[in-house]
Amino acid sequence: MSRVTSAYIRTVYSSIAKRGVFLTTLESLINSSLDIVAKITSLKSFSKSTILSYFKLIKYGVLTVESDGSLLEFGEPYILESDGFPRELKASIKVLDECFWIRLFMHPDFGFADAYMLKLIDVDSLSSIFKMFILNRKLLGEMKTYLALLVHGISHLYSCAIFDKEAGGHIGDLKEARPIAPPRNLADPGLRSVPPDDLERGQMVKLHLIAKKARIRKGSRVLDIGGGWGSFAILAAKEYGAVVDTLTISESQKVAADLLVAAQGLSEQISVHLMDYRDMPPHFENAFDAVISIGVTEHIGFEFLNLWFEKIAWAMKPRNSFKVFTMSTVPDTRWSQFRGEVDFFRKYIYPGAALSSPKTLVNAITDAGLNIVSIDDLSPHYTRTAREWGYRFARNFDTHIKPALERHDPQITEEGIEIFRRKWTCMWCLPFNFMDAVDAPFWFVCLLDYFAYCEGGFALRCIYDQLFVASPEVREFNVFPL
Repeated sequence: MSRVTSAYIRTVYSSIAKRGVFLTTLESLINSSLDIVAKITSLKSFSKSTILSYFKLIKYGVLTVESDGSLLEFGEPYILESDGFPRELKASIKVLDECFWIRLFMHPDFGFADAYMLKLIDVDSLSSIFKMFILNRKLLGEMKTYLALLVHGISHLYSCAIFDKEAGGHIGDLKEARPIAPPRNLADPGLRSVPPDDLERGQMVKLHLIAKKARIRKGSRVLDIGGGWGSFAILAAKEYGAVVDTLTISESQKVAADLLVAAQGLSEQISVHLMDYRDMPPHFENAFDAVISIGVTEHIGFEFLNLWFEKIAWAMKPRNSFKVFTMSTVPDTRWSQFRGEVDFFRKYIYPGAALSSPKTLVNAITDAGLNIVSIDDLSPHYTRTAREWGYRFARNFDTHIKPALERHDPQITEEGIEIFRRKWTCMWCLPFNFMDAVDAPFWFVCLLDYFAYCEGGFALRCIYDQLFVASPEVREFNVFPL
């Protein structure tokens, strides 16, 4: 196995490596095999010609490919209007290593991301690339080979094995390795810009929207599941006078949240529990006026979705209570296909994660004895949010992220850091300094590709970010309008 690929395995699967030797070995063998196969010149030529034949099918947008001294152009001009202003959709790929073609040939689903992380290619705009592939997905949908299907099957086995291993154990174990705090959690207030920038103001608007949707008022009892660093709990207590119990399965997040709550003088109103939602104590039954979860439901898993809503309904008061949650979803029309796939998101970002469709969620909610009050689409706002996070990641990489990586993993190499830079990005406003203060070194990260993936996916409604409100049947509040 090459040194770069070894760094790739170590960087990409560091948390998994500590948890399953067989799974890590399997992935290592797959990538080692790709390294060996990539040296076969005849296969390079065949792979390249095959992939280029698919690129010729591109209809929406112009893709330029620079490879082996040649400049090739595919597609047709297309004006994209989903970002709020018309612009031409175009992107370019510069092939730095011809092994790229073999990776893409053998693994259409992940080969592109792998090649980017291994620096086999450079692209001028990941977001435009993803948007182009999304728009042309029906035309490119047959980009499969028998060899690719074999590798896809192995990867599916790999991902399902992780899912079975993690879902069968304690959910806290899974999320300690991959922090689940939703992207609305700001860490140390000292890290916020003064005055707050648009991203931070937007987050506060979102928190207030959720509080209003939940009809939180003075004296309300609120349960915040997956409360992260306590930003919503603090807002609900400080601005609305609520009494809040917030749950986290991360010891580091509990330490951070306790410090922030104490700093705000809210320790009498907010209790931070190190607790799995399945382990809620008996006195939580029918105790809460509102139950909140922001960016958490994605991580429950398909087979636990009904249990999740049953536990929430159990904790809600039988009258005049509200469940409010945000979740990334996939369109109902793509749900059956999505559930059977191992896509970019489920392999690289959160193995075992489960994006549901609106219909699937509604069914689980009603099965738990709750009724839908409203569903709002936040996707247009999330598009810009993903882009802003990407900007912050790039701006702070050398000064904040790289030093934090080196402290967290003293053995990481320069190759590993470069792979990490290309793959991972900070999702939670880069709170490394604060985490140093509380001695909580975990990976506040998500994919660099993820932000391009999200920006493209949310902009074109390939994936959604939605806000759901549900309540018991007995309700006296007038719930409209808000």
